[in-house]
Amino acid sequence: RVQYAAIEEIFAKLNHSHRLLRADMSGIPYKEVVPGDAYALVVGSESHGPSEFWDSCSEAITIPRAEGGGAESLNVGVATSIILAHLSI
Repeated sequence: RVQYAAIEEIFAKLNHSHRLLRADMSGIPYKEVVPGDAYALVVGSESHGPSEFWDSCSEAITIPRAEGGGAESLNVGVATSIILAHLSI
């Protein structure tokens, strides 16, 4: 379920009941996250990513780049879809 609220409100609501994951270019590969856990995925804009607030209170996950691939980033909607598809198995 997508929710929009102030960062502090989202954190307070989900911190103890969900595993907090954030999409980040330097995170662990998303396939290492076990599907089925209660989780919340934090995403940000393509150019800036999630705010620094999430750096210390969430786990960074990423979509690994193919070797030799020239892409620097994915559209945030596409990246979110890939990660959520894996986590919803």
